[in-house]
Amino acid sequence: MRYAWLLLIGTAVPRVATAQIPMALAGESALVSETAAWAEGVEKEKTRLRRMDVRLPREAGEGSMLRRYTRGDAVLKLEATYYSDTGRSTHHYYVDDGKLRLAVLRASRYDRPRSQNVIAQRAEYLWFAGDSLMGWIDADGVAVAGTEQRAATRAVEVSRDFQEKLALRTRR
Repeated sequence: MRYAWLLLIGTAVPRVATAQIPMALAGESALVSETAAWAEGVEKEKTRLRRMDVRLPREAGEGSMLRRYTRGDAVLKLEATYYSDTGRSTHHYYVDDGKLRLAVLRASRYDRPRSQNVIAQRAEYLWFAGDSLMGWIDADGVAVAGTEQRAATRAVEVSRDFQEKLALRTRR
């Protein structure tokens, strides 16, 4: 099933109205809407949060960077950006009480190497409650219930990546 997202201008957070939630996630509509609203709040608050940049180990062809947004000791958002000759991808991890609540993974492709002229973009969204995946919109815009095997496999990959980024030490 295809799914159209309304994105906030300049952010990666999906604005989800109850009427827009795909049938595969219908049982989780309140959670999806609540999580989207919570993540919007984090985005609005970003300018008041402490920001720390960390160079990631050589994971991408042209480099990569992790940006941590914190309030006190609490991490609210991690933003990992990976650069290559043919595009870039940005992983937005929204964190609540040390646990992953929403992951927004965006990939952009350039028209030619190093041009930075984006010709295609894809995004996927994963919603979590505690340690459980509640729903996933894959990069093709297909809604997948959190109980499906391919969703569970993807959730493990994304959770592992998130945990690795969360554990990295920051440098000022």
